Amino acid sequence: MQNIGVSDITMKVADQAPELSLSFKEKIELAKLLDRLNVSVIEVSPIRSRKIDSLLIKSIAMAVKHATIAVPVTLEEGSVEDTYEALKNAVNPRLQVEAPMSPTQMEYFWHKKPEKTLETIAGLIAQCREKCGEVEFIADDACRSEREFLCRAIRTAISAGATVITLCDTAGLMFPDEFARFLEEIKAAVPEMDSVRLGVMCSDEMNMATACATAATSPPVRRPSCGIWATPSGRGDAEPGRGHGRGQRPLQHGTEAGDGPDRMDVPHQPGREIPL
Repeated sequence: MQNIGVSDITMKVADQAPELSLSFKEKIELAKLLDRLNVSVIEVSPIRSRKIDSLLIKSIAMAVKHATIAVPVTLEEGSVEDTYEALKNAVNPRLQVEAPMSPTQMEYFWHKKPEKTLETIAGLIAQCREKCGEVEFIADDACRSEREFLCRAIRTAISAGATVITLCDTAGLMFPDEFARFLEEIKAAVPEMDSVRLGVMCSDEMNMATACATAATSPPVRRPSCGIWATPSGRGDAEPGRGHGRGQRPLQHGTEAGDGPDRMDVPHQPGREIPL
């Protein structure tokens, strides 16, 4: 028996799409609602405006009684400290480190070469792990990265203390069988991944996100947690988000697997546990 849970990125999507913007109060009420619906993880945007965003994260952390609250850190100095300070009173806090994996995004969003990117990943995750017991490394655009570099980045993240590894098909250009093979190859190349939870995110650029997420639930992702995220307005063209491309994707799916309860993250159909 596997439990399928729920994770929600509505607030992240809304912050990147002006037509979907939510007020401060609406975000807190949304978090309360998702928590009552037994959502497993509620993702919040990173701190951009220190005063307002920190207060929002603190308010959500106090309002949510069960779900994990996940917030990304940024490259700005003091981001880890500021983010955790706002998040620390959450029942289940999680810090996220998002990093671009493809050469193009690495240069465009982080303005760094591969070796410097690896150093930054290691440093950020180590800082996060000192503050927080649960740290997620999100490999943006993983499917278009150089395979050897992606494997090095994953090893670096795990070595630095990451407890969840999420691989993103940001462009949404892989078919389900390709995606399944991609996961198998990465898992085989990085045996250290057996010690962490594996997450997957798929863009719906070709209307294949559901099929790719389903393919990800077979080995090597044996105990899946899958996610479906959609904007209130429905489908649309995928657009890169702030930072490094993990942005407005009107319909996308993801899976996360590992030790402990398995979860399916379905923001718009939350609250149900389904036996597989």
